[in-house]
Amino acid sequence: MIWFNVSGVSLVLPIEHVMISLVIVIATTVYACLLLLRLPFSALINGANGPASSVAASASAKRGRDWSRNDSDRALDFLLLSGGLKKTKRTGWVNHRIELPESIADHMYRMALISLVVCDQPASITAGSGRGSSGSGSGSGSGGVRADGARCIAMSIVHDIAEAVCGDIPPTAVSGVSKSEKHKLEVKAMRDLCDTLTARSDTNTFTNTNASAAADTKTNTSGTDTATAGTAHLHTMRDSIERLWMEYEDGASETATAEAALIKDIDKFEMILTAYEYERDQKRYLPSFYHSVSGKIKHPIIQSLAQALIERHDRLPSVIAGVTAAAAASANR
Repeated sequence: MIWFNVSGVSLVLPIEHVMISLVIVIATTVYACLLLLRLPFSALINGANGPASSVAASASAKRGRDWSRNDSDRALDFLLLSGGLKKTKRTGWVNHRIELPESIADHMYRMALISLVVCDQPASITAGSGRGSSGSGSGSGSGGVRADGARCIAMSIVHDIAEAVCGDIPPTAVSGVSKSEKHKLEVKAMRDLCDTLTARSDTNTFTNTNASAAADTKTNTSGTDTATAGTAHLHTMRDSIERLWMEYEDGASETATAEAALIKDIDKFEMILTAYEYERDQKRYLPSFYHSVSGKIKHPIIQSLAQALIERHDRLPSVIAGVTAAAAASANR
């Protein structure tokens, strides 16, 4: 028997009743906690060897079939080699002696942001060129073609991917490399890089300007390679990246997709946007970059952005001083 005194009233209860009450309170509390955490009672009842752990083991085995160690090695090879884009500086800025010039990855990232901002607008203000968006049928500039935002972002982050292997080759006047030869070099570099995602990387040799990335690339020579869902996915990604890159390269042709034509314009606009920042922040005057894209931007939204940028550019003190100095030098000739 247990004696209680509650508000001056004495109670005497059998100990069995008290224990049952305590068990009910504890069980109710545990059940409430489990409901909040969404945990099954079997996880507590069966312990580590129960049905819950069997489900986890089954899921782990399935993951093993979906993605193998070789898949991880290939993905790492690709990511490490493409990491050269973060380290390689854009040649045009280096040649103009810009302090802390942007990397290729910097350029590609902001192109993706620009794509995010301007894509998927109503067709009336996204007039495309050529045959229109891949997979969306044909279209014409007069009718207007909506550029697919996801494809534009993807194209932005792969359009210069070959430069992770071959570097940023400057124009012929600077490098001595013809356009056709540059294209051949970049096609090979892009395919060598993408082949790291698949078994074909076993036999490739890389002409890579980034020595540390090349040295860190591990070729897959570890025994039998069992095909997994991950292997199939990496093959698909390799093909997708190659197609996107080739589509971008065709962006100036009559048959260009709406996405490729737009990304070509975004590429030019991002360059002058960066030039503006260097002029503003480093008190520079960089007219050649603006001249190189003059009259070449066709997309109405990118034209509007470029015009707004030019108006800000013309008000920069460094630009005003540069224009004045150039005019004086011309007058003294």
